[in-house]
Amino acid sequence: MKRFYTLPLSEYSGNRISFKVNIMLDMIQRLDWRLRINVEPNPKLSELSRKFGVRSEVGLILYGEQPETILFFPNNVEKNRELRIFLQEFDAIESSGVWTVRLKNSRDETFIRLIYGLLEIPSVVLSGFSLLEGLYYIDFIFNSVDLPGVSKTLSDNLKNDSSEILIDYLGRSNGVNEMLQIVNSRTPLSLFEIDMTPPAEEMKPEKNPMGDKWFRILKTPFGSINVEGLYFVDSEPVFNGGVVEIIKRSMYRTTTKNSFLRSINDRINKSRVVSVLAFQNFNAGSFKVFFVVPTVFKKRFFNILLDVMEQEKDWSPKISQIANITEASL
Repeated sequence: MKRFYTLPLSEYSGNRISFKVNIMLDMIQRLDWRLRINVEPNPKLSELSRKFGVRSEVGLILYGEQPETILFFPNNVEKNRELRIFLQEFDAIESSGVWTVRLKNSRDETFIRLIYGLLEIPSVVLSGFSLLEGLYYIDFIFNSVDLPGVSKTLSDNLKNDSSEILIDYLGRSNGVNEMLQIVNSRTPLSLFEIDMTPPAEEMKPEKNPMGDKWFRILKTPFGSINVEGLYFVDSEPVFNGGVVEIIKRSMYRTTTKNSFLRSINDRINKSRVVSVLAFQNFNAGSFKVFFVVPTVFKKRFFNILLDVMEQEKDWSPKISQIANITEASL
């Protein structure tokens, strides 16, 4: 690897996030290690970010023939002709005062190839992706049992690397609350909760392999066709097909299908809405779905939910919470 350095987190400030009940997020503390890499994106995009102070959370779509990144700029650029021209070079679209940019990436780009490699490791979750001061900062959390795999993947991808990928941090994680606090300090976040009862078809073991009680975080919070999840449980799977054991009776990885989540993902991809975190809880037939999105997309995401709820009536969905992340209850 080329070089290592650490970017201190003390530069971020903001309201502290303290969920009233955080039993579910406590489960994520089993992901006790964190990796952060940074890399310069497209040179023009990097110049845009540095010159105009543009910051953005980034949505990453990995499926399909060509990976894509989606960025948003909640800036008023009407009076800045130079910035407006710059944005139009990137197929930027303006809606409700928010510019969104969709960029295609090559699978051969080192940082894309590295992301694919890391997400192949069972417990690795993409927990943050942002553009700051002309650089992409990409965060992952994982369980310490996968530290050898993470180290090998970094070495294999970076030992002969001529790009500017840098390891910003590799070490103990202070949990997802800290990650949300850091993001919220620069980009206000909102949490949506949808409660529903899955149709009987969704309860078959091959579609619900982890039984009647589990918590799941998606390995990528955005842009997935199927549900690729990391499950936290206190029992063994009821169906072992395609299930990877990470820690017995504690943590598993598997991929399932879910028409409700698929419909939401289809809509947010088309609408260029970025999701920062996505997780679900299932307990004795009650299914709770949580999305954390930048607050600038609150109205757009709410409209998406209304459309999907109308389309997926057999799930009996209802929106039970919309709140700024500092006020949310879990």
